[in-house]
Amino acid sequence: MPTEQPYIHHIRERIQAMYDDPASRILFWTVADSIPANMKGNNQFIPAPLLEDDDWAVWKPVPSTITKAQIDLLEQQYEFQFPLPYRAFLQAYHLLDWQLPNLPTTDGYPGGCSSFMFPSLDTEQGLCALEQLIQQWPIFQHTGYIPFAIGEDGQGIVCFDTVRKQPDGDCPVSWMMIDTLYELPDASAAEDRRAMLEPKMEDIFSSFDALLGAVFRKRA
Repeated sequence: MPTEQPYIHHIRERIQAMYDDPASRILFWTVADSIPANMKGNNQFIPAPLLEDDDWAVWKPVPSTITKAQIDLLEQQYEFQFPLPYRAFLQAYHLLDWQLPNLPTTDGYPGGCSSFMFPSLDTEQGLCALEQLIQQWPIFQHTGYIPFAIGEDGQGIVCFDTVRKQPDGDCPVSWMMIDTLYELPDASAAEDRRAMLEPKMEDIFSSFDALLGAVFRKRA
């Protein structure tokens, strides 16, 4: 996509279709106390036994108030550039902690990562949770890797690899187990950190657009 706006519209359509799909509504199920008042969703399509637990509820996607200028500022602060489809994703909807299953192949899960979770982009905090994730892992700063999600129920960090940016501005998505990160030696120079990280990173998707294809797939 050459510009963000058409892609924002595309993502909104796909996320709304997921929310309206009976087979996908359970993906919007989370701890009730974490849902801002204006993101309370509809319990339709949720299995009755789950509704007996008042601690959990459905959240709904709300059109994003995150601006292009706010994303620009975050990029300038950390001296990186998100791929265009991800910038559009941030401007499409406010979302909560969104845990999604990866799409298996005949050889298993790509990169060995069966699920991933996006940081919350709720109506109250905006980009705060995403920035906290970036701050939490300074080892990636200035290496070309940008943390943007959590893999395998908190066991790994999912990143964009901007060094391998594609002509359309998108990037491969790769990840590393946190235990492996802790085993790496200290290195102050960004090029040294990149050299240590690169052999340990496992590709999950060829691009963020490919990741969205897995997210937005039709569920039975």
